[in-house]
Amino acid sequence: MKIKVKGYRVLIRPDDIQEVTDWGFELNSTEDASRREQNAQNVGTVLDIGHIAFKAYDPDRTQDKWYKWCEIGEKVIYNMYSMKLVPDPENKDKKLAIVSDDDILGSFEEGEE
Repeated sequence: MKIKVKGYRVLIRPDDIQEVTDWGFELNSTEDASRREQNAQNVGTVLDIGHIAFKAYDPDRTQDKWYKWCEIGEKVIYNMYSMKLVPDPENKDKKLAIVSDDDILGSFEEGEE
């Protein structure tokens, strides 16, 4: 089964929480704390974009094509307080985030992160 978003929504796979620091220290957290941290994550990869996402922000709304703020497969920063978390059909231990198009705050350029 695959989740397909509708309207002005964007489907995002949140990045996993780092469990080992850059210096090699292992972060030890409980399952409950880990779940809270994952829910607070605000960086992820776009999996799907609704058919009218970003159209309201186009100055000429009569055109069939408009500028999209992000593309499928792009890593983005999103507003974590307005997302809806849903189970990932490919991995029952993970969640996917559904956000409105205006909750996409930015994206990463090639070579950044």
